[in-house]
Amino acid sequence: MRLLCTLITWVSIALLGSSLSAQSTRHLSGATSKVHTVSAPYGTEYEIIVTLPSSYSEDSSYHALYYLDAYWLEEIVLGSYRITSEMNHVPSMILVGIRSVGDKAAWDTQRNKDFTPSPFKEKVGVSWNIGEVKLDSMSTGGADVFTEFLRETVIPLAENAYNASAENRTIIGHSFGGLYAYYLSQRHSSLYSNYIIISPSLWWNNSEPVAWQDDHLDEHDIYMTYGDAELGMMKRPIERAA
Repeated sequence: MRLLCTLITWVSIALLGSSLSAQSTRHLSGATSKVHTVSAPYGTEYEIIVTLPSSYSEDSSYHALYYLDAYWLEEIVLGSYRITSEMNHVPSMILVGIRSVGDKAAWDTQRNKDFTPSPFKEKVGVSWNIGEVKLDSMSTGGADVFTEFLRETVIPLAENAYNASAENRTIIGHSFGGLYAYYLSQRHSSLYSNYIIISPSLWWNNSEPVAWQDDHLDEHDIYMTYGDAELGMMKRPIERAA
């Protein structure tokens, strides 16, 4: 639990078909990031960023921290981990980022599809965009398929190639990513041990996620937070879910 609380602190503050060949980047902290480009069965391409600690050994197993939205959160997560690890506030761990390939429009398209648990319920005469992509029943509702991609491709890559622990998986999600992390905690809670859910979009489809319930939640550590300046439409369903 101490590990989870430390991760919560640094991330929350900062925010308020695969080949094993990969590009490598060496960081000032001594950590190394390896980037794997993979294609999901449904055709979308992703970059999986596996960051190994400076003390990494193939003979050891490590806590694994999976973070969504690496397109914009990679620097926050890696920078925060560098600071806390050098101060010995967290153990050595493997960070696994899932990043869309392409420009901002490609990122908007990917997250709107992958992180939403159901097709968007459109209202007559109302058009709503998230980022550069219109929300409609065709551009949303891909969470189940994305979950299988994580289960069958991303997690095995981290665990089989880099000794990421299967018993100590944590996932971080923010906004739509927070909606998805909450969906996992309720519908696929065995996939991760710890859930850090930041400003989740639980307003989705008239707050339908608030009605979900998983009978095994007591087996996991779940932390959910939002900022004081959030709109009421964000805060109310989060409070109800909590």
